[in-house]
Amino acid sequence: MRRRWRGPLAMSLAVVALMSLNLQAPQASLAQTPGVYIALGDSIGAGIGSSLPRERGNAAIVASWLVTLSGEPVPFENLAVPGETAATFIAGGQLQRFRETVARSKAAGIPIAAVSVSLGGNELLALDAGALSDRQAGLDEFTARYSEAVAVVRSEIGPDTPLVVSTNYDLTEGDREIRFSDSWWIEQFNTVIRYTAGEYGAQVAELSERFKGRISEYTLYPYDVHPSNQGHAAIARAIWAALRLDTEPPSVTVPSSLEATRSTPTISFTIRDNVGISSVNVSSDDVAIRGPFETASGEYSVLLDLGATDLEEVALTIEIGDDAGNVTREVVTLQDAVGDRGESQ
Repeated sequence: MRRRWRGPLAMSLAVVALMSLNLQAPQASLAQTPGVYIALGDSIGAGIGSSLPRERGNAAIVASWLVTLSGEPVPFENLAVPGETAATFIAGGQLQRFRETVARSKAAGIPIAAVSVSLGGNELLALDAGALSDRQAGLDEFTARYSEAVAVVRSEIGPDTPLVVSTNYDLTEGDREIRFSDSWWIEQFNTVIRYTAGEYGAQVAELSERFKGRISEYTLYPYDVHPSNQGHAAIARAIWAALRLDTEPPSVTVPSSLEATRSTPTISFTIRDNVGISSVNVSSDDVAIRGPFETASGEYSVLLDLGATDLEEVALTIEIGDDAGNVTREVVTLQDAVGDRGESQ
């Protein structure tokens, strides 16, 4: 039976069967892998909305980064179930499968590298257009069940294993300060998630902030509320940053000459990171800049216009962000060796 749209919070939760990946490092030892990564939760965790959930879903992206960071195989189990709530997570089988996965890992001598949890969206769906009393009752139920779910997960993996929980993004892009608005209710659920994370030593992937102002880019809304490929990549970056496993910032080197002998010099630079680059920006208060342009993997260049400045030195700021949120800022000083404006020496 097709469910009709009822409001901005309504979610298209088509049931998509996703088979979780098995622990395929046969009897892997600690020397062979840093541990198994487990994704739990609902359709967001399952990768729904991406064009290829097993590769472009947020959990799959995080798993690939774990492999890159460690340089070793990292078994990956995505146990997330489309349509899951905190209550069905506990009673519907996903929790038991999680326990079995942890038990198999321990029996194989493989630690748990990290766990991510995405829940709450389906509770919000169930409360869409509901009466005030129904929404409050739903929030109270979610508070109890979500705390129970996270408590059990933490108990199973122990106090030291990285655990990340995600907040829910707001499709309405409304004002969460307006009491009883859709945005306000979403924020109440997110407040529960943040509080529960603090209780059980979990980190928070703040999707509500990352998606703010970018709903049209990061989701398939209004046709579907699930994240697009870009949205899943953004969720992966939020989870990756919250895990705090990658603390190494990117590096920048500038092999090109920093003496300008013409009015439109090109500056080239090289970027390296142990996992992946998410942003590259070059700015200057002194001159106009075109670019940066990626000319090869990790190689970039910018084109400057010195024609409008009489400065003998021009400062450029190169700012690089990686997928874990580490940022490197490098200030480069260019010597303006041009003679008459616009003429080369």
